[in-house]
Amino acid sequence: MNETYVLGFEAEMAYRQQQLSSEFDHHEGVLMHWIRSHRMGHRTRSPHARSTGQSG
Repeated sequence: MNETYVLGFEAEMAYRQQQLSSEFDHHEGVLMHWIRSHRMGHRTRSPHARSTGQSG
């Protein structure tokens, strides 16, 4: 009885940890992408590279 409960608990914890890490990776990737595009937008002043298409 106890062993199955522990196994289920460990599995759930591992699953949550995976979800958390993947979410963190996603946010970090978005942040790094924004920083890179922001920097490149400032460095290379080409008419093609617009950081935002919206006005305001």
